[in-house]
Amino acid sequence: SDKARQAVLDAVDALGYRPDAAFSLAFKRQHQGLRGQPIKTRTLAYLTTQFIRDAAMSNDGFYGAVVSGFNTAICDAGYHMLWEQLEPDQTELPACVREHRVDGVIVDGTADPALREQLSRLLPTVFVGRPYNSTSSSCVLANYSQAVNAQLEYLWELGHRRVACFV
Repeated sequence: SDKARQAVLDAVDALGYRPDAAFSLAFKRQHQGLRGQPIKTRTLAYLTTQFIRDAAMSNDGFYGAVVSGFNTAICDAGYHMLWEQLEPDQTELPACVREHRVDGVIVDGTADPALREQLSRLLPTVFVGRPYNSTSSSCVLANYSQAVNAQLEYLWELGHRRVACFV
């Protein structure tokens, strides 16, 4: 009725209620099921270990550039990046995945095999730096050969002629 509707609107106004757009979108996405196309969040999760997160935050020269590159590419594609830390032995899905707040996942660093499998079954998933045998996910690996050649050329140009590599 109009009276009930007005009472609700008055309560909303009196309480200063503002809807949570992310929750609303996640709720709709979770309950839409087979009734239509899933609602897109335009957000990708970047899941990393504590080590990678700390290195990137300290601007270590490598991981900082990796994270910055991911963020730039994600933003250029019209998406947002949500950065979440994985614990070393974590097997439970991250909250952003459980709550349907992301459209895809980038996993950088080590992750439990069971978690990797769950992620790759649920969402488009890309693993960084570590190959993972799955038909439903992709993997991005560094070109170490090119990197080593560039480092050796740099050292050669500086005049170094005896170079050792410890692995």
